[in-house]
Amino acid sequence: MTLDETLKRGTTTKRIEMKPLPPLELTIVAPDGKPVSGATFTTHGPEEFRNTFDYAGDKRPLLNIEGTSNEQGIVRVAYPAFGDWAVYRITHSAGYFDLKIKDLPAATNPDEPIRHRIELAPYATIRGKYLPEVGENEFLTIQRVKSNRMHVDGPDVRIELDDQRRFQIARLLAGWYSLRHSIQHTVPANTEDSTASVRTAGVATYDLVKVDAGQTVDLTLGNEGRPVIGRLVSSDDVDFEQQWIKLSVKPEGDFRYPQAPSDITDDDALEAWWDAYWESEEGRQYGEYRRKDRSTTFPDESGRFRFPKLHPGKYELHLTHRVRDEPQRTLVKLEFEVPEGYSAKPLDLGDLDFSTKTTATGAKIQGPVVAADEPHSVGEVELKREQPSAPNDEAKAE
Repeated sequence: MTLDETLKRGTTTKRIEMKPLPPLELTIVAPDGKPVSGATFTTHGPEEFRNTFDYAGDKRPLLNIEGTSNEQGIVRVAYPAFGDWAVYRITHSAGYFDLKIKDLPAATNPDEPIRHRIELAPYATIRGKYLPEVGENEFLTIQRVKSNRMHVDGPDVRIELDDQRRFQIARLLAGWYSLRHSIQHTVPANTEDSTASVRTAGVATYDLVKVDAGQTVDLTLGNEGRPVIGRLVSSDDVDFEQQWIKLSVKPEGDFRYPQAPSDITDDDALEAWWDAYWESEEGRQYGEYRRKDRSTTFPDESGRFRFPKLHPGKYELHLTHRVRDEPQRTLVKLEFEVPEGYSAKPLDLGDLDFSTKTTATGAKIQGPVVAADEPHSVGEVELKREQPSAPNDEAKAE
């Protein structure tokens, strides 16, 4: 490639001459070494890798290349225009492989294809039993996360439970996975001109799970802590189903999520930095903090609410209420504690006095806490004002 630069009125004009490169010829084999037919070779989409070509503000998938292996396991595709940036995923019922073009051998003869043999990695499986109850408007999902254990790497996948609350999730790629128990709540339309709003929130979370290629991991989820329940009551004629109410729990303590050094741009180096961080004392401390739940739920039409499982520890209960076209207000209930160990018997937070008139005036209200099997106590509830949010914001996932 040759490059000429000419400065003209503060603008750099570049002339780029691209040299042709030979195509790629990949031989795809299963973990047992046998060639596989029908393996798909597709771009690991623009949202999956760091460098995306931006043309006039339009993110274009210029790296998009597709192919399918023949009976000999061979697939031939064009060399990508932005070679070192390109990442592809090869999938087949026998396994998968993530291919980075920069890892391929360099071309030695422009008239011959770049040949490379790829052995697919076997899929992993996660199976086990889920102890907490799953309501009619609740569901479980699993999601693969990246090496920073925060950003997701793929879509949510629903987990199906059998009559014994057992599950099995097959054909998983190696890596870290997040399992989540979610609740969906619909706020009905209150006028002929309005529409119903659907809100979704994570009502229980669990430790990240790591699986290696070909591994089967057995889990029992929800065997720590206990359910937490309560009820909103009011002397007003309140239809809780019509209210924009959510209840959230926050664990004791505070932690700022770590940030990788900005000068690390190579994906492999970045992954190595995160691996080292999670093995450090700071990383282990954050892992312990993350084990605590930061969950959200919604009351039913009678004001009852439920967290299916909270890990042992101290929490604050936050009740957020917003009247349509008015500022959002948060009632913050002080600490309650989930005891160590496991119990299927709920911790009952009792009746929380909720009044739309009271919340509008900013008065303080009381809310006793009564455990189902042992006493606990909390302080009073205080009212705080927050900036109003658009009605559509409440319809998004919490």
